[in-house]
Amino acid sequence: MQSNGKKPLQSRRWKIVLAAAGLSMLYVVTGFLIVPRIVQTVLPEKLSAVTGRIVTLESSAFNPFTLEITLNKIALLEKDQTPLASVGRFYANAQLLPLVVGKVVLKEVAIDAPKLSVLRTTKGFNFADMIPAPQPDVEEAESKTSGGLPAFLIKKVAISSGNITFKDQTAGKGFRLALGPISVAVENLGSREKAPARYTFEINTRSGAILAGQGTAAMYDLSSTGQISLKGLPVTQFEPYYRQFIKANIKSGRVGFSLSYTYPAVAGNPLPMVENAGVTLKNFVVTGPRGAVRLINIPEFALTGIQLNPVKQAVKVGRVRLADTFVQADRSEDGGIYLIEAFLPTIAGSSEPESPAEETAPPRWLAHLDELEVVNLALVLNEFSAARPSVYSLDKVGVRAADIEFDTAHKEGLPKIARAGITLENINVAAADTEDAIISIPGIELDGISLDPDNRLLTVELVATQKGTVDLQRDAAGRLNLIDSLPAVIATKEAPDTSAPPERVEQAPLAARIQNVSVEEYVLAFRDLTTQTPAVLQMSPITLKAGNITTAPNEKATFSVSIGAGPRAAL
Repeated sequence: MQSNGKKPLQSRRWKIVLAAAGLSMLYVVTGFLIVPRIVQTVLPEKLSAVTGRIVTLESSAFNPFTLEITLNKIALLEKDQTPLASVGRFYANAQLLPLVVGKVVLKEVAIDAPKLSVLRTTKGFNFADMIPAPQPDVEEAESKTSGGLPAFLIKKVAISSGNITFKDQTAGKGFRLALGPISVAVENLGSREKAPARYTFEINTRSGAILAGQGTAAMYDLSSTGQISLKGLPVTQFEPYYRQFIKANIKSGRVGFSLSYTYPAVAGNPLPMVENAGVTLKNFVVTGPRGAVRLINIPEFALTGIQLNPVKQAVKVGRVRLADTFVQADRSEDGGIYLIEAFLPTIAGSSEPESPAEETAPPRWLAHLDELEVVNLALVLNEFSAARPSVYSLDKVGVRAADIEFDTAHKEGLPKIARAGITLENINVAAADTEDAIISIPGIELDGISLDPDNRLLTVELVATQKGTVDLQRDAAGRLNLIDSLPAVIATKEAPDTSAPPERVEQAPLAARIQNVSVEEYVLAFRDLTTQTPAVLQMSPITLKAGNITTAPNEKATFSVSIGAGPRAAL
């Protein structure tokens, strides 16, 4: 009897074993063979229905034991077979146990060789129809019922060898930008994780520019901190955009920046807090429309120590430095300045006057510049509007300023300058045809410059110059060379019309005060060719001392002048 009782028990055990083996075999067959076929058939159909594009998938694989899925060569094609997006390989590795408590946990997500082709035409972007129109009522109802994003955690995300191509047919003759290779790495990205995810990225361009960053980001409160930098982006790459607005040719120039940020600055503020930011512009060269005349050459321009505080609505810049720059601003016969006209907008506007927009008070922001430094700035002006074409030149201009404040609430937008100084070296005015110098000044120094916008006062503590030469000549027709070299707008300036009533001035004009002026060892030479025998007069040395020169009414200036008129004559 006992042996007969064991046989049904053993039979049931075998059945259980066989059933388990059969289920395991079914799980294995389903996982390894059936799931990839289903994915390869269903996934392209579903994505095609959602995107309205052709979706292809070359192959797929699934490991039911490790929950790893691999998709190879996914492509999203336009109806004309033009590639819109593709992924060389997509890999994901999930964990099984967290699914029991309703949480999706992925150990790793890897995306290899993703490509995206963005096209902008007059009709819009090529992907615009795939973006659903916002429905605020539906989104609000879903957020109330769903309680936000579903719980998920991706421990590691890696994107490698990515490429993005952007084409804009609306910009001039067309704009094209190729980004790649692109790499992105993210660790511990989760919807409910209070510990922020860590990220790094690097985007390269064919022109050699690199955009890189690293930091942290949290999804549960949409916050982020990190550092971002851009190196060596060529300005000329964006010619199709700026060509619509300016006539000048930008021959070269690369921009870069770096910054640290915290987003948001405070809860409810859409702007980030920015610290330790800097901007650079290197090897910036601008020529005229025909490329023959060099207008601007900036070897290096830098802004450092930039801070943006949206809570206090304040911007602070530690230092602005411009070095070894050349600027040529020719004035044509009709009085137009070539440099300015080269940057004037070229787009023809509507002939109908625009209705004035309703004025609204802009938000008040405060800006502070700790230090401004301009070193070795060379200026050249070829004056063709003068009766006799002349050349004005400054070999070296230096500017140093400290503690400059700007308040957007100020009515006239005047900055507050605590202290500044300007040096001008090798100032020359010469005739363009003969290169004969009319004015030659080794240097002028302006020190102790300050501007008080509240009291509307510009103060200069000292203006000093020495050993300058002024060579005047009146030709046989009675024309003075200095007058002939002046711009037409100055030489032919008419007296103001005093018959018309003066315009109402709401504020007092800006007053200026020069506390001390020192002119030493100047030479003034005068040749008069109107007489039968040319007369020559030379006065040297000329010394001038003056104080309290001001535009304010009812104030007196002091001065003393000493003029030498020969070996024994003096005034």
